[in-house]
Amino acid sequence: MIRQNLPVQGRDHLNRVKLPQADPKLHQQYVGEIGSFRLLIVLAICKPGYYSTNNGISPCVQCPMGTYQDNDQQTKCKSCPAGTNTASTGSTSQKDCLSPVRITTIIPTSDYTTYENEAISLACYIAGDPTPCSVKWTKVGGSLPSSDRLAIKKAYDLDNKLAGVEYIISGAVVADSGIYECKTSNKHGSVTKQVRITVLAGSPPGTV
Repeated sequence: MIRQNLPVQGRDHLNRVKLPQADPKLHQQYVGEIGSFRLLIVLAICKPGYYSTNNGISPCVQCPMGTYQDNDQQTKCKSCPAGTNTASTGSTSQKDCLSPVRITTIIPTSDYTTYENEAISLACYIAGDPTPCSVKWTKVGGSLPSSDRLAIKKAYDLDNKLAGVEYIISGAVVADSGIYECKTSNKHGSVTKQVRITVLAGSPPGTV
């Protein structure tokens, strides 16, 4: 039982009653009895997702991002495992600790030059928890080739979760030159990576 200083004198008899969690915070109810007088004090207890350095009692503060608390009346929050984060403050479970979406690899890995009529392959591989809901390539300030020159292949991991995508542009033309951007996202947000593709007129040196 948590004992608070009660503004009464004489012999006190304290009974604790936990109230229903209808209010945003849990409560404890104390009744002090002195003769025929009864004194009621209600103390706000920090619910899961909150903490207080005052023995877990109000004023309560939400657990900051990157932490959580799954119990009530706590004096600190628990840290998420390394490499994970929460989407917001006030998290109540370790299940809220997720991995930010990221692009692990793009191919080509750096600016790439090719020639007309060659094929261009743009691959983008991703990771995150939850699994990114989408991944796609776009051309910055321009449009992708028409569908008759563009093939799109999605990649999946062993758990059948989206792992990446490959865009194959056939019959490259000079107009395909430009900056291409891969973008992926999940509930934590989105990330992008870019690569510059240059298509030169003619054929590669040494070809007939």
